[in-house]
Amino acid sequence: IAYTSFAEVGFCLIAFLCFLKISKLGEDDFSEIGICTKIVGCCCRGIPCIVKSLVWVIMYMMLFLVFEVVVPNFQKDCSTSQNLKVATAIIAIVWGLQLLFGFTFKRFKKMPPWLHNPTTSNFMKMILAPLRAIGP
Repeated sequence: IAYTSFAEVGFCLIAFLCFLKISKLGEDDFSEIGICTKIVGCCCRGIPCIVKSLVWVIMYMMLFLVFEVVVPNFQKDCSTSQNLKVATAIIAIVWGLQLLFGFTFKRFKKMPPWLHNPTTSNFMKMILAPLRAIGP
């Protein structure tokens, strides 16, 4: 869980810096787009999907960890450790807050047009529904 969380933080930081760079550009700066700006634009478009995917991966890992801690006969050492129970509770609370923020931003903040990825296939809509549910 720790490595996945650190990867998520890293991707979030990269996405933040990319969006910060793009937000400082004016209309005239988009008349001639250089290669660095294109790379930043690709990061702005692709990294949010990676972050949303990592949120769901962490959920499955966290649910397994909660299962290990709560069920007494599954992993005897895990269910007796008080420190592991506290750490699991903290991880679950932080993940829940992150998911709550994602749902809140999805509700009140509209997706920018340049991030919209239209899908016409019902199968792809079903696959991408959890990713689109988290945030803009």
